[in-house]
Amino acid sequence: MQERMQRFMVAEISGQIIDDVQGQPLPSATVALYRIGRQGGGMMGGFGGGRPGSGGQAEAAPDTSLVSGAITDHDGQFTFEGLFPGTYLLKVSFVGYEPISVEATPTRQAPLVDMDRIVLSADATLLDEVEVTAEREAVTFAIDRTIYDTKDMPVAGGGTATQVLENIPSVEVDIDGNVSLRGSQNVAILINGRPAPMRGDMLTAFLQQLPANLIDRVEVIPNPSAKYDPEGMAGILNIELREDADLGVGGSIQAGFGTGDKYNIGGSLNAQRGKLRVFANYGFRYEDRFSTGDNFRENFYGASDLIDQIDDGLNNRLNNLLSVTMDYNFARTDVLTLSAQGRQSSRANDVLNTTLTRNTLETVESYDRVTAGEQDNWGMDYRLTYSRTFTPNANEWTAEVRYNQSWADDLDRFTQTYEPLDPTSSFIRDELQINRQDNSDYTLAAQFDLVKMLGATKVEAGYISEFEGLDNAFFSESGVPGGLLTPDVGLNNEFDFLQQVHAAYGIAARSFGKFDTQVGVRLEQAMTTFDLQTTGESFDNDYFSVFPSAFVTYKLTDTKQFRATYSRRIQRPRTRQINPFASFVDPLNLRMGNPYLQPEYTNSYEVSYQQFTRRGSLQITPYYRRTVDVHSRFKTVDPQTDVSTMTFRNFDSRDSYGIESIATMRMGNFSGFLSLSGYKVTTDGSNVQADFSNDAFSWSARGNLTWRMRPGLSLQTFYLYRAPLDVPAGRISAFSILNFGVRQDLFGGKGNLNMSLSDPFDTMDFSFQVGDQFFFQEGIRKRESRVLRLTFTYNFGQEVSGSNRRNRDMGDRDFGGGDVGID
Repeated sequence: MQERMQRFMVAEISGQIIDDVQGQPLPSATVALYRIGRQGGGMMGGFGGGRPGSGGQAEAAPDTSLVSGAITDHDGQFTFEGLFPGTYLLKVSFVGYEPISVEATPTRQAPLVDMDRIVLSADATLLDEVEVTAEREAVTFAIDRTIYDTKDMPVAGGGTATQVLENIPSVEVDIDGNVSLRGSQNVAILINGRPAPMRGDMLTAFLQQLPANLIDRVEVIPNPSAKYDPEGMAGILNIELREDADLGVGGSIQAGFGTGDKYNIGGSLNAQRGKLRVFANYGFRYEDRFSTGDNFRENFYGASDLIDQIDDGLNNRLNNLLSVTMDYNFARTDVLTLSAQGRQSSRANDVLNTTLTRNTLETVESYDRVTAGEQDNWGMDYRLTYSRTFTPNANEWTAEVRYNQSWADDLDRFTQTYEPLDPTSSFIRDELQINRQDNSDYTLAAQFDLVKMLGATKVEAGYISEFEGLDNAFFSESGVPGGLLTPDVGLNNEFDFLQQVHAAYGIAARSFGKFDTQVGVRLEQAMTTFDLQTTGESFDNDYFSVFPSAFVTYKLTDTKQFRATYSRRIQRPRTRQINPFASFVDPLNLRMGNPYLQPEYTNSYEVSYQQFTRRGSLQITPYYRRTVDVHSRFKTVDPQTDVSTMTFRNFDSRDSYGIESIATMRMGNFSGFLSLSGYKVTTDGSNVQADFSNDAFSWSARGNLTWRMRPGLSLQTFYLYRAPLDVPAGRISAFSILNFGVRQDLFGGKGNLNMSLSDPFDTMDFSFQVGDQFFFQEGIRKRESRVLRLTFTYNFGQEVSGSNRRNRDMGDRDFGGGDVGID
């Protein structure tokens, strides 16, 4: 009887993954279990806690099949239960560390094997040994985010952050460079876990100049915890930049060009001497891009007026970006970090707008309007951070002060030439208008964050104070070319905007068996003042907000889990949305703000199912968002002047329902992902106008496939399609884009040549229809999107991921799960 029991005894393998630098546990490390030869059985049961035993480390042995996979918990622990006695191979990996293979042999006599402490060493591999780093997973799931590795993305080679974001599931970038997440542009952008140093149009310009080769990964956080700034109704996109040195000296140089006069050059240098580490990067970019547009409007009041407009333009941009980061390690636990970033950009644009106004009988007016614009921007961002880490992710605190300031000078000349309505007339009438705009803004913020383990509960707390100021002066004058120009009294304006936000947050996280939980709350007091110097008006808006958050993960097994999340978010009005003075770039289509616009709030709920397999992973996420006081565009037409004015109003509410699925795949030399999403948006704007309600459905699909044709040579393709979308009083057209990329490693992996082709079939454009009982308007806009780029990169020296960076990553992903899609 005893012999029969031993024969069918269930075996178990457990252990703990440890960091070699500080001897601390590594949460979210990947452990894959393989059966060697014919000496073992398969899995019989689930997964649970570890028990003492014995085991040893060995060199990698041939494996026959994957038995299971596991993700270490917040203590770095893993357990495989329900095994038959036999010989097994464990493959352990974690980003920034060298993978290791460990052999374990549970027997009938000793079925419980405790591997004790498995130590992972920092990946000090030289750059020419590229096969080690090629195993990094393209997609990783954590408790509150999905992480996309973009470091070697061929389709973004030689491009910018904008091109990288275009290739991320759930993210869309429109023709103007505006970023949206799950169909909403109310998304917050973080750089290295902190708010981007600029907002609005300046943030869009920054993303269009940030080199893609600086980006390590992009984290999509649809329901952020109370720790994060609650601004960004659809969630957060965190762009993690590379900091690739902790030993020795290393760096890279890069140069590239693209069709249509597009050039970029840059380089990075990183070094460490003793306790000091320095990382510096410089990038230069110049681009020409053409744009076209058609606009048609029909007015339904009085004698019907028809307005046709055609735009043709050329825009060139020149950007310089320099950043320097210095870390000084006072002791094993204390690090002082100083970072500075300087950016300069200039832009020139020439646009020809041909306008024809007519009624059903005759042409009323015809003219050409030429816009010659120049813009210069400068910006600086400084950050000083002091962190003390006793135990990573368990006992640490960080204090940070950041200051950024930017300046922008705009000069636009508008020359309007009228065509004579009488063909026999030689009289030509010209008008000239010159606009000058000066912007200066700053942000000063101080933040303190604390992480502490209280028994089995992890507690995080922090306090943030932020002051943001903006000064804007606009001056316009007009007259006849060559004559005396007269100030446009009704247009000229100057305003000052000041916003203070003071916030405190607290988060508690704990595991209960197969449940991982996290709850938090953030309290904020905001105070804003908007002063119109021109009219002497002042608009104050002070408000107190509470932002709760909650996360629950249930692990069916170490490869299957359910996740439910909730968070409350806010979208504060931007200055361009509240400035009541109109923009006169197109005198027939004006834009102006609403100083009474209130912030909008969103309650966001989602659940998801995640499954990891040998060949990839699957995530299915239904979600629901309820938004009140919705910021929405509202267009009216003046029947006396035929001028349309677009402004912003608070619509009553918006309900968004959706489901998103993301599947990743790794099969031999092929890897990639497929994302499908559909969402329904119901908007109630009846508080503004009775018929301003909308019920719309749209869907999108995107896929990314990478083929490693041979060592050092990769081919990647990406496709995106978004279906048409109904909006209040209008409709936005469908669009699609296809990108290709090829990457060839050179010089033993120290260099690479990257060729990318975006939108080869030239399908990326944007069209719309909008109207009510007073007018109907439709238009199409297109910017140059078909571009062939060739970029060369050469790396020199030694690159090792920094230990400080790893500790921060662990903190961000506590209680999370990694991708177990293992080759």
